[in-house]
Amino acid sequence: MDLKTKSGQILIITLLVLTIIAIIVVSLVGLVNRDIQQVVSTEQYEEAYNTSETQLKKVLDVYGKPNTTLSEIINTFNSPSDISCNETDLVQKIYTCGVISSEFSDVPLRTTIVAKDTNKVTDFPIYKDRTFDMGLDGYLDIIEFWWDKYAAIEFILTYSDANGVQSVRDVYDPDAVIYNSFSLSVSPPIHTFNFRAIPGRSYATSVVINISEIITTQSAGTASPVSVVGSGGTPISLQIIPRMNDRFDSILLNAQGNNTLKDQIREFTSSSYNEAGGASTPVASIETKIPLAPQPDSILDYAIITDGTIQNQ
Repeated sequence: MDLKTKSGQILIITLLVLTIIAIIVVSLVGLVNRDIQQVVSTEQYEEAYNTSETQLKKVLDVYGKPNTTLSEIINTFNSPSDISCNETDLVQKIYTCGVISSEFSDVPLRTTIVAKDTNKVTDFPIYKDRTFDMGLDGYLDIIEFWWDKYAAIEFILTYSDANGVQSVRDVYDPDAVIYNSFSLSVSPPIHTFNFRAIPGRSYATSVVINISEIITTQSAGTASPVSVVGSGGTPISLQIIPRMNDRFDSILLNAQGNNTLKDQIREFTSSSYNEAGGASTPVASIETKIPLAPQPDSILDYAIITDGTIQNQ
């Protein structure tokens, strides 16, 4: 093999090695840049999250209490250096607040907080054996319920009539999750609440009840119910309690009545971001839902309902 051939081979090998090294270097640079971007993005998100949480807490400290009137929010924070709030939807009574701050970052971050009261319950988390109370205040129509996983749902209706404050309970458990004692096909229904299916929804994780029917049946106290609504049968509240085997389990509950059902939930959504950061700027959003009806402790509730005897069910 002559010298020219050897020199050509060495040159080719050198070029291949240099190409491989260049590819490795470019790849390493790309990985390093990506890691740096991820670190920066994570730091920016944490700054935005802390900002979002802090600004939301300022609003929650005042309007996170169910007995406050949300419409007053437009007068509470509106000062040049503080949160500014306006009513942005006159029909749905939605209030939007905004503030720019750099408390947790080197650059100003904008926080937008949207608040509203609603009579619809949407994906509200309830842990096993915990109670969620809906205020009825005389509501006498249907309420549809649906949830995200198999669970027995215990309902307790509290109402007042000529005999004072009364309560009646029933359990919806079509898949025998806990009680194994449900039938929707029996006529007349064996259940006090006369559970009905919701067309288009899963039979196992949805149900509709009619408050007026329950009060009519219970208040009459006879085999042939006679309506006493006109003489003072008034719904007060409805408690919903999920029953499951796993003690750490929970459901996401949805509930919907008609327009006369009072507001049940106060919803807050807080989002913070850097307005000048471009499309890649992380946005930190926090959602909080607060029941508007008083929420008694579950054990206390059971003590009252069962005349002082706490039963493990």
